[in-house]
Amino acid sequence: MNQLKAIWWWLRQTSGDAAYENYLKSAARTSQMQLRGGRCAQQGMSEREFYLDLLERRYNGLSRCC
Repeated sequence: MNQLKAIWWWLRQTSGDAAYENYLKSAARTSQMQLRGGRCAQQGMSEREFYLDLLERRYNGLSRCC
């Protein structure tokens, strides 16, 4: 059963399906560090805002293969 969970985790990570969950974990770690430093934590993006930002960064701007 653990191997099946590991395969499922790997598949979600490599396909990008877990991107928002990874963002939330990273934002939580960052806000905890900011709180320890005496600064206020910023509010994170909603799932919709995250994916719109992802698409905007992916398809706007200069993109070259070489």
